[in-house]
Amino acid sequence: MVIEFNDWINQRKDLDEGTKEILYESVKCFRIESYRASFIMAYIGFLSILQNRILNSQPPKGYSKVNWNNFQSKCRNSDAWDAEIESKVIPETINQPIFDDNRDLKITVKFFKTLRNNCAHGKKYEINNHHVITLWSFIMQKFNCFAVGGSLQYLIEKTKKHFDVYSIDFEKPFDEIAEEIVSSIIPEDMSKFLSELYEFNKIEDPSDGDNYGIQDNFFFILFSLIKRGNTDINNNIKSWIRTNDTDFVNNQILVKYPDVVNFFEFDNIEIRKAWKNFTKIESKEMRLIVNLLRNLKIPLHLKAPIINVFPLLY
Repeated sequence: MVIEFNDWINQRKDLDEGTKEILYESVKCFRIESYRASFIMAYIGFLSILQNRILNSQPPKGYSKVNWNNFQSKCRNSDAWDAEIESKVIPETINQPIFDDNRDLKITVKFFKTLRNNCAHGKKYEINNHHVITLWSFIMQKFNCFAVGGSLQYLIEKTKKHFDVYSIDFEKPFDEIAEEIVSSIIPEDMSKFLSELYEFNKIEDPSDGDNYGIQDNFFFILFSLIKRGNTDINNNIKSWIRTNDTDFVNNQILVKYPDVVNFFEFDNIEIRKAWKNFTKIESKEMRLIVNLLRNLKIPLHLKAPIINVFPLLY
């Protein structure tokens, strides 16, 4: 775990050098088995991450420019910056919240603060390597859950920026962002996430203002999340698909990424619709047809035309 956390610090380009030094100090203390000092430095490093996000962000919803500047000034105060940040993370009821109002995160951070106080004040509570590793894991896994204005909007904007042809990130792999999304998004927020990106990727048909298409980027995002999502994430993706242009999304994602056929729990009507909508057979559609047949998704009486054209499949 020491090597993993150290590598994580190295690879995070969005950590400022001061925060990195604090986290490296936690690693150094851990290696000499000074676990109390290691825990304190890791906790300060966590707060430092939040501090830098606050100082480098525009006013979130509910803050005027003046109020936000005043709060940023308090977060620069070397004597009280940590308490100011904790006031926006831990209390059950927060006036003018900055981050997501997530009860589980609040409880966890409050627990870590209690352990930090035990370390600092020499109380007889044992702090060992497991406590430090738990805090390190929390920092790595929940890094993107603490975004000014909310982690959901942060992930949406980051995804949009990645697919902006004028962005320096345009030609980079999407894998890292996809991992961030599935590891930090609240499953129930997946519907909002997909809906906003769906609207963002609409292409108007100039010949008919009532019709539109969807850029391939959207289906690539959808496929990337399906591959990585856990049960809760994927159940929410399925729910969104079933309530938003079901036929269109189903057909497009299946034709573009046929290997996800087993992800969808089709009923007979949906199978028939997908099957009937193939007007021509291209290479990707051929992969989908083979997958549907292999997985016994097609009723026997609907197979006949394909059997006649591709007898070698049988």
